Amino acid sequence: SAIVTELAFPQSDALRIPPEELLKQNGGTGAGEHGNLGELSLPPSSPAPPSDLDQISYVQFTSGSTGRPRGAALTLKAMVASLEAMRWRFRMTPEDQVVSWLPMYHDMGFFGTFLLPLYCGATLTLMDPSFFVANPLLWFKAMAEAKVTMTAVSPSALQLCLDLLQRRPLSRLDLSSAIHFIVGSESVPPRLIQNSRQVLTRYGVNESVLKPSYGLAEATLAVTAPLIGQSPRVDWVRGESLEVDRKAVPTTAEASGAQGWVSAGVPLEGFHLCIASETGEPLPERHVGRILLKSPSLMTATLEEGTFHPRRGEWLDTGDLGYLAEGELFITGRQRDIIIKRGRNYSPERLEHLTTLTEGVHHVVAFGLYDQSTFTEKVILLIEPRGKFYKTADQRDRMRLSVRSHLRTAGYEVDEVYIVPKGSLPRTTSGKIRRQQCRELFLQNAFDKEESSESEPLDHQNL
Repeated sequence: SAIVTELAFPQSDALRIPPEELLKQNGGTGAGEHGNLGELSLPPSSPAPPSDLDQISYVQFTSGSTGRPRGAALTLKAMVASLEAMRWRFRMTPEDQVVSWLPMYHDMGFFGTFLLPLYCGATLTLMDPSFFVANPLLWFKAMAEAKVTMTAVSPSALQLCLDLLQRRPLSRLDLSSAIHFIVGSESVPPRLIQNSRQVLTRYGVNESVLKPSYGLAEATLAVTAPLIGQSPRVDWVRGESLEVDRKAVPTTAEASGAQGWVSAGVPLEGFHLCIASETGEPLPERHVGRILLKSPSLMTATLEEGTFHPRRGEWLDTGDLGYLAEGELFITGRQRDIIIKRGRNYSPERLEHLTTLTEGVHHVVAFGLYDQSTFTEKVILLIEPRGKFYKTADQRDRMRLSVRSHLRTAGYEVDEVYIVPKGSLPRTTSGKIRRQQCRELFLQNAFDKEESSESEPLDHQNL
């Protein structure tokens, strides 16, 4: 509570770090042309924060979607650096109206839509998350009533709302006051951008309002976000080049095998990104590699098994994979989740996105298992169907056949498809599926699963 009390007074010199000070502390002028503040009109500088802000003040745990959650130990200085960088990127002022239903135990809810408006002196309208679960459209009504300027949401929650608005349009709903719809915490599929354009524009939401962003608990919260006035960008690349050569070669959306990746924007002021190879060598633009981060908002240590372990080095290996193009970041997956099948790098997120396009699929998780008989990984899908599609064996068989056909058309070979009961897939507290835990439970035969009746022999000629 002490932290919240102090951060609620944005005029405190001890807690305000101007953007140019962030750059000095981080040893540079930002990341590329987008990180240079030379052309911006900066506010008057405030004194640097005192040294006691370097003490650990808060520990937040990672979601655990790719493994066991671990505590990210943050200093007050790191937290304020994150809040200041977000304030500057989104140009937030006391005139802003923030509306949020996000739970406080999630970093996007706590830092992004709770502490940030307090830090900026903005007006904050909070909804109980259970109200959103009961009726997601209450969120839209609350935003219209408050004349919202900023909100945040996960891609899956936004898609749920868009589907509801398609079926049950709201009359006299005016969201033209909105400036920032921050979308994060999960991979953003291209179809979400398209659906948002089709639905939200009816309610006065400008295309540039949607802001797919990238962040992580180890960096307090945000790392990249689009610039003011920048519309969401989908980068279409050759799928085979990305999966085999790990190069994002531009193509058109209509080209055979094209893959679309949504930009997560550019680094916040004072934040630096580097795309590195497996050996740590920097890679040029449009080469997929490990995303390394240097920023003043990074955690000081990790908390595991009750012990703090200091972070080493200036750069943090985020564990994510991606590439840079024209200064913008594109996330392609997690390092430990990539499925390598016959020399191709399959992104589980892309497989899952394509699978959800099949009628009746509610949730899905994809992972790989090494097959010693073929010396490559098998692709496994676990699917939670929507209720009415789970009633008969024929319905489930048709769903599996449709999934296989859809993925085969997109150029992906899937080895095993299983239907599991609704609610079987373990999730994090923020609702993300725990992929690695699903894999472990699968190996333990812990799922009540039903396998495809279709036999898919491997093509040994391509091994």
